[in-house]
Amino acid sequence: MRISPLTFSVTLGLITALPAQAAPRALAKFDLNKDGQVTVGEFISVRTARFDEVDANGDGALTPAEYAKLADGARIARRGGGQAPEPRDVFDRIGHNGDGKIARTEYAEAIEAIAQGLDVDGNGILTRSDLKTLRDKR
Repeated sequence: MRISPLTFSVTLGLITALPAQAAPRALAKFDLNKDGQVTVGEFISVRTARFDEVDANGDGALTPAEYAKLADGARIARRGGGQAPEPRDVFDRIGHNGDGKIARTEYAEAIEAIAQGLDVDGNGILTRSDLKTLRDKR
């Protein structure tokens, strides 16, 4: 799956809105095995678990209200001067089949594409250097 610029910009906006010195802390929450490195797989695992946390009714799909809990970070990025699209715009892009929900499979596809996009050098590890490269491209 190729990630849409809108969907990718949410994650990029969230990460690049952080001061450069905050990048290690932002990445640290994804380091599940605490080895000092964040793999693409760890990033995907953390974000997928977050889906389950906000799926209040446990139906395997997110409503706009449930998705809004995931999109809180976008509001933080905008307040910090970052550029992140409105959560509803992203919701409509991720939930591309038109049923008014984001299915777990749609979310997983988007998260995997975002993780691959964040891994600028393609080595399977998300690093400060990757984030700096993305930040510099903005």
